Amino acid sequence: MASSSYAVISYPSPFSRPKCSTATINNFITPPIQEVSTFKNKTKLITFPAFGSDKFSWNYGQSSKLSAFSARNGNWVDVEAGSPKEYKDDEFMVVNFYRFVFIENPEEEVSRHLSFMQIDEKVATLFYCHLEKKFQNGNGRDIHGRIYLNEQGINAQYSGPSKDALAYVEWVKADQRFLDILVQITPALNGHAFPKLKLRYKPSLVQLEEGISHLPLLDPSMRATPLTPSQWRSKIKAVNKTENASSAVDTNCILLDVRNGTIYPSVNPCFLHPSTRFNVSRSLGYEWDVGHFQGAQRPDVDCFRSTSFGLSESEASPPSIILLILPYISLVVASDPLANVDKEKTDILMYCTGGIRCDVYSTILRQKGFKRLYTLKGGVSHYLENEGSDGWVGNLFVFDGRLSLPPSTYKPEINGAEEQVSHSFAKCYICASQVSELRHRNCANLDCNLLFLCCVKCVNDFRGCCCINCTSAPRLRPLLIGHQRYQKWHKYRDVELQI
Repeated sequence: MASSSYAVISYPSPFSRPKCSTATINNFITPPIQEVSTFKNKTKLITFPAFGSDKFSWNYGQSSKLSAFSARNGNWVDVEAGSPKEYKDDEFMVVNFYRFVFIENPEEEVSRHLSFMQIDEKVATLFYCHLEKKFQNGNGRDIHGRIYLNEQGINAQYSGPSKDALAYVEWVKADQRFLDILVQITPALNGHAFPKLKLRYKPSLVQLEEGISHLPLLDPSMRATPLTPSQWRSKIKAVNKTENASSAVDTNCILLDVRNGTIYPSVNPCFLHPSTRFNVSRSLGYEWDVGHFQGAQRPDVDCFRSTSFGLSESEASPPSIILLILPYISLVVASDPLANVDKEKTDILMYCTGGIRCDVYSTILRQKGFKRLYTLKGGVSHYLENEGSDGWVGNLFVFDGRLSLPPSTYKPEINGAEEQVSHSFAKCYICASQVSELRHRNCANLDCNLLFLCCVKCVNDFRGCCCINCTSAPRLRPLLIGHQRYQKWHKYRDVELQI
């Protein structure tokens, strides 16, 4: 039986500017916590080195109230403690964490991680496709996913049975450099959420057009100030209240979605010329379309690597651009939401799925002169776990086999009626009717493979395709029912489709 226990420090809001000095008010980097004790029994003391996460491990007792003592200023900070969460050893889970920290020899670090996984380095380098068979034979830890390391740190998303998944977390956290990582755990739903394990050196922990190796990611002062979920909730409530009262956008605060949200073109992409189809429409807003924060502006970005908000050298706000795809087809591209804003006085509130994209992009904005940058600590997933769906509409898109998760996955107390109300914004890609389930599917035409939302009627009428043209494509995969995902093409090419 594996367990995961936690405690959450309640931070004061940086916007309230209280007079008293606290452990985190100045820079949100928590000083060394020397003592943690229950209110009922002050004799149990636990020593922790410095950490910057709003979660930290603890193993002593199951009290619902804790307090943390800061040696730097002698203050006690209220702590909310959670009872240990028990997992069956064979219960599959998805684990996410990242950390920006200097790694002197990342190739050697990769070797250490492979060794812990009980994977031969040569096999891992040359034959990743055989690792699943290796696990099934009882050799190695049963972990699938993406674990990347380089000189700037680690970025990990993986699935596995709790025995192996949590063992890897504890092994990583035993290293002083990763002691305080914020680890996020969600149920895998149906076995592994990733097809295989990729554990290797990668030049960029996240993908941007110009790469990220030149960015000052190791300097916390160059990244945005992290807000805890409760602080974020208070801030966006204040922003939305102001907007509703004035019926205008609050020019002193911008809620920025650092994900993808490209608007669908005026016609289905299968009617476009082949040379433009995939460039324009392959990844059409699948993150935004399945869920987003109320009050956030829809980002006109088809993937994070092409994000360019706030990067224009011109101070004048650029007009909306009309992209002519064909003589009779046009796509309106929204202007940059950060263009022409006061970089000294405007609060930029940034959010993404797990937090890493915001940390990366905030360093770029900092270099461009933006002063008041804030990120949602741990991303939307951490927010839903702690605050529920308040202020959030829809599901959360995740980059694994589950595709999207309802808020109740993160916070089971959320009732079904509350989630159903938040589905009303989601429309079918084909007929624009409201969809009954916030879950994307890939077009059955392998050469299209568009990720899109679709109503039940259109799924059946178009046999899992995104348009009538795709239904007669040469490499057509079968209609999948429920939450199944397509496998490699060779699984279908010799099978006669029943039409």
